Amino acid sequence: MQDVIEKHIKTVMTKLIGVNQMIVSSKRSGDVIAAASKFARKENIENVAALSSTLYQLSQASEKPLDSSIFEFATGEKLFTIMGDDVILSAISDASVQMGISRMYLKKFTDGIDKAYKKAQVSVKAESKNCELASIFRSLSEGQ
Repeated sequence: MQDVIEKHIKTVMTKLIGVNQMIVSSKRSGDVIAAASKFARKENIENVAALSSTLYQLSQASEKPLDSSIFEFATGEKLFTIMGDDVILSAISDASVQMGISRMYLKKFTDGIDKAYKKAQVSVKAESKNCELASIFRSLSEGQ
């Protein structure tokens, strides 16, 4: 399943010019479910997932929780964070990316990933009530 999501992420990245990295993480645990990068930047996947999870948790403390956020780094790169029902999609883009258009596509993509994640969780819960899908994906990737 992780390979399927990563393949889908790569397809979406090719359609969104300037988006260089996408990470899907669990809202509950913050664990990375799947990630893909155009360039060799795998070292910051966990950091981006942690930052996105922190942004989500901070937004939950407010009266009006965020459904998305845009964070700009000193380098000009942007971090788009879109909150699904069960997942958080994080996308790192170049400084020149059009925020409105990218956000629209990323929101639509997040909705699709969220639905697939929910279906997968239902099938996992049928086999083991206390398993979380993100943990399964992580153990599968560590075993390869």
